[in-house]
Amino acid sequence: MKQKLALILCLTWTACSGPKNESGYAPVINSRQPVQEVPKTSVQVATEAVKTLLASIMTMPNLAKRAAIWKMDTLMVYEADRIIELKMNDGMGYVPFREEQVERIYEAFEAVLKPIYPDFRVKITVLGLPLHELIPNLYRNKTPKDSSRMPRTTQRVSPIVRN
Repeated sequence: MKQKLALILCLTWTACSGPKNESGYAPVINSRQPVQEVPKTSVQVATEAVKTLLASIMTMPNLAKRAAIWKMDTLMVYEADRIIELKMNDGMGYVPFREEQVERIYEAFEAVLKPIYPDFRVKITVLGLPLHELIPNLYRNKTPKDSSRMPRTTQRVSPIVRN
């Protein structure tokens, strides 16, 4: 019984001694298969391109303060509708954009995504709304004003008593 236990311990120690290939040690067995690089999908390439663009926007001096909180939550590709939807985090929704800024943001994202998806439209949503709907009425020139954001004006009834 002691001999069997000693033999098992000896075999265990020899097998677990490490990958040294010297006399008296266990032979090296390399069970790893050669690593093959998996090609990236177009969605992965697009996601990396958008993240790179956001990183470059954050280095611009006039946008760095506000853009530091901009992050992409999700990139959705709708093949049937030919739409790429970028769902951004809530931080981007609290910036009072102007129409020109929104146009430049769309142009920047389209410039990055058009080489990957040439026939697709880019749609940017923040807080569940398209980005152009987040422009305050004060800054809207081309886009029609949103009547739901305007204060309600009621006809004032003429007073009964006059001075």
